[in-house]
Formats: sequence, C-alpha cells, structure tokens
Amino acid sequence: MGGDRVRRTRKLAVVTVTLLALLGAAPMPAGAADGPPSPPRSVRPFPGNGQATLKWHPPDHLNGHPVTQWAIIAYNNRETPLPTRIFTSTATTYVYPGLSNSREYTFTVAAKNRKGWSPPSARSDPVKVGTPEKPAMPKAAAGIGRATVTWKTPNGNGAFVKGYVVTPYLDGTKQAKARVFESPKTKQVVTGLHRQRRYTFTVAARNNRGFSKPSKPSAAILTK
Repeated sequence: MGGDRVRRTRKLAVVTVTLLALLGAAPMPAGAADGPPSPPRSVRPFPGNGQATLKWHPPDHLNGHPVTQWAIIAYNNRETPLPTRIFTSTATTYVYPGLSNSREYTFTVAAKNRKGWSPPSARSDPVKVGTPEKPAMPKAAAGIGRATVTWKTPNGNGAFVKGYVVTPYLDGTKQAKARVFESPKTKQVVTGLHRQRRYTFTVAARNNRGFSKPSKPSAAILTK
C-alpha cells in the first residue's frame, strides 16, 4: 500500500513538471532564491551622433522570474549621473539618446523582475559620443621593411573622418610608434618595419570630436 502511494506521488510530480514545461515555466528547484535578479553583466557602449548604443549580457540568475524592465544610467565624465531611463523590454540593446558630442560617458544597467530591482551592473568603459565607429578589420600586404595597409571608411557619426592612426604589432606585441595619417585616404604605407618579421595592424579613425576605438588586428603578414 505504501508503495502504491509512492508511485502515485511520483506520477503526479512527473505530470506537474511536464505541464510546467509545456507552459514555458520550469519549477523552482529546492533551495533556489525567489527574488530580484542578479545584476546584468558586460555593459558595452558604442558611439553615435548625439547618442550611444548599449549592449549587455542578461543577469546570470533570474531567481525565478523573468526580467521585464531595465534601468539605465549614464554618467557624464564618469561621475555625474544623468536621469535614469527605464526601458520596458526583454531586449539587451538600448540606444541612449540626448547625449553631447565630444563628451565621455559611462553607463550602468539594472534589471527588474516581479520581485524588484537588481543592483546596478559594473560601470562600462567610457565612450566618447560623436567619435567615429571603429573601422572594420584592415588588410595588409607585405613589402621590403614595410607594409601597405588598407581598410574601409567607417561611419563618422555625423562628422567627416579626416585621419587615421595605424598601429603595428610585432609578433602580437604593440609597437610604441603608431603611424598617424592626417588624411582620409584608406590605403597607407607603414614604413620602418623589421625585415622578415611577422606583423599585424590595427586602425583607428579620427573626426573633429576625437578618435574611434581601434579595429580588430589584420591577418598577420611576413615582411620581406
């Protein structure tokens, strides 16, 4: 008789779990927290014209309830907070408007579920609004103690891209002397390289508001 009761209890548990799965809700494990989510992670800002696009990773722990809102705070010059913006969505990308070009901002993001708000995320790296987008990965062609580096013009975010900085990396190590080109041309020759050595290159763009972040490194070349 006791065995029948145990079997009926197990069947009921299986049916309950299956029903919850079909409804898109998993049962809360024994001992699991039931409360606000943990903080979002890895907030990354990208510059725009008078705005910044933010991307982040969702909380590691939802604590039993999905996220329904985000609270986003911009900090001018890394210290002074601007008014909090509430973003009602499950998306993890947000365009923050109304920022001043040529000024640096950092950002935090907090998540909300039905139990309340998480602590804010760690502060993002600073971004200077209105600077160009970082160029796409450049290409490099080897020469005798030199390399010809080419790339595509990035979005200037409302201002003309007027120059570039090309940085060589020798066997993966950044070299002290970056090459500054005060020209919008997207094909430049980098001289003064060691012969028969392996180099990669990054490119950063400049407009009248500042420099972009550097591109991803080019594929490696072996100088002649």
